[in-house]
Amino acid sequence: SLFRTRRARWAVPAVAIAGVAAAISGGALLAGASSPTLPDKTAAELLADVHNADKQPFSGTLVQTSRLGLPDLPGMESDDHTTSLLSMLTGSNTARIWYVSPQQVRFALMGAFDETNVIRDGSDLWVWYSSTNTADHVTLPPAFALPEAAAATNAPITPADAAEHVLGELDETTEITVDGTAEVAGRAAYELVVGPRDDRSLIEDVRIAIDADTSMPLRFEINARDGGDPAFEVGFTSVTFS
Repeated sequence: SLFRTRRARWAVPAVAIAGVAAAISGGALLAGASSPTLPDKTAAELLADVHNADKQPFSGTLVQTSRLGLPDLPGMESDDHTTSLLSMLTGSNTARIWYVSPQQVRFALMGAFDETNVIRDGSDLWVWYSSTNTADHVTLPPAFALPEAAAATNAPITPADAAEHVLGELDETTEITVDGTAEVAGRAAYELVVGPRDDRSLIEDVRIAIDADTSMPLRFEINARDGGDPAFEVGFTSVTFS
């Protein structure tokens, strides 16, 4: 995993860079248009805010885009347009999420003609497919942790998932700065930038937009040194904390 392996932390394969170079022009899909005025904060303060933030209920719409130059994978989409969770590894995807706690959460991956829902309510886990109006059910063991299971797919579902992987691996090979502010999903945020100190890295930086009020990451981007649109990004287009 790009987010877990220390040796490969800043090494995207050459095919990924080719994908970035061939990406559609026009800037980052989730880029905000304004720079809100916020009190100055250091990178250390922002890291502490993220680490100490209380997890609170929220709901919102996410857009996730991968421009890694990967081909469509078998099983990503069937003949009846069934939306597959594997589709999050390539292209652009829209999802909705409703979060109360790790034990009460719903995630809906939206397709052009259908959607796939993953719903956890305590020990009950449901996966519902709108194309066939059928569902699979699993009774979860007491020790099951949904965030860990999601991370095992190597496809971060939310900006917070992706940020957790990167911020948990910081060491002397990385440099952390604050690059002003941004507006994400109508909310004011700080731009935290994590970059490699080695200029031979294929990664230019990782940018994390952190909500000024809740300290929850609202947008996550991986940028290649060759420029162009982000090689990977996931961010909210709308979010409410209720």
